[in-house]
Amino acid sequence: MSWSDRSDAVKMIYLVGNGMVTANGYEYVKYCEQARAKNIPIHALYVMKSANWFKELPGYRRIAGLTNGMQTEITINKVEEVKVWNSVTANLESLNAKFNATYYWTSDDSSTCRKSLTAADSGAHETSRETFLHRMYFKSSNDFQSIYRNCDYLSSNMLQPSETTAVNSDAFLLQVKELHKVREEIQKQIHKEFPIVELDYLQKAYVEGRMPDNNIFHRSVMNILYRYWGLR
Repeated sequence: MSWSDRSDAVKMIYLVGNGMVTANGYEYVKYCEQARAKNIPIHALYVMKSANWFKELPGYRRIAGLTNGMQTEITINKVEEVKVWNSVTANLESLNAKFNATYYWTSDDSSTCRKSLTAADSGAHETSRETFLHRMYFKSSNDFQSIYRNCDYLSSNMLQPSETTAVNSDAFLLQVKELHKVREEIQKQIHKEFPIVELDYLQKAYVEGRMPDNNIFHRSVMNILYRYWGLR
């Protein structure tokens, strides 16, 4: 994995699963020691699904202990949503369709990228309204734009026409720039639906320890994150 070189970067690993950690003997201890030497804690989330949990759980606790990480138990597929976005009024499904229409797919991976985009949107929408809202908040961010830079012409290199468009490069670039403006405008429309004050309210609840884990995956992840920050 590629890690940030910033001295103030928060680096951590979440290990989620169950089973005996000694499947490869005690090889895992060596990697735990390597992580600890780099100040990278491994937070172990044990999935309480195995009938042998009493034999398996100590291994996950040891991994967390060896790396100065935290350990907790979760119940897979247990969902208890936390409502965050209370002020959304726009038809985000319509805006999302318009946003996706601005992608200018290119390269050999274009088909895979297009399917990935629509599958993630559909999965979020089918899961719950709140999940879809989180998905749209992410799509309205600049971080999201870099995901498809290898297969979307607008995200990769707006100002440099490829060889296939060199014959009509001026007209093509004008089209690309106009399409990019449309995307930015839609992105702004989506982003304004998510007031930062509501996200701050949720973050404060985690910081103050008012969000119990309840063996729920996403709550456990967030609580560990904020507890670890607090210990720093």
